[in-house]
Amino acid sequence: MFMSCFSSFYPILCNRISIHVAHSRAASTAQKYNLLVIGGGSGGLACAKEAASLGKRVAVLDYVDPSVRGTTWGLGGTCVNVGCIPKKLYHQAAFLGKAIEHAKTYGWNINENIKHDWDTLRSAVIGYVKSLNWGHRVQLKQKTEFDLEIVESSCFLLNTSAGAPKF
Repeated sequence: MFMSCFSSFYPILCNRISIHVAHSRAASTAQKYNLLVIGGGSGGLACAKEAASLGKRVAVLDYVDPSVRGTTWGLGGTCVNVGCIPKKLYHQAAFLGKAIEHAKTYGWNINENIKHDWDTLRSAVIGYVKSLNWGHRVQLKQKTEFDLEIVESSCFLLNTSAGAPKF
């Protein structure tokens, strides 16, 4: 079975999966895995950890097309990187601003010259998200009994047998 970066991914059930990761046009490497997990979100990471704890050799494929500005993200999926977590942090920052406005009503002496710095907030959110990405990576690496690898590439050649890919 051949899959390029332009085709859809489908679940593959077989005894072994051979992954050829093209690092450049000239060079590639091949590895054998019992399980190939597509996606490094919460579901993919849970699946990979469980399979590895049962003695299976696991690869986690996690790739996101860079945005127009070249933004990519780390392990954790949409929720951690661009969804739930950043949204909640920005939302909390907005609540803090409103709380400061209303604090005077409850007796707080607040300086009238309070300003918000968007770049500082954005940097704090990005830093927090990156710390979560790093935490996921460290957690996978600390589990020494795991035979688990994170593979990052834009294209993969998947082969369900030891022979040549079937087109």
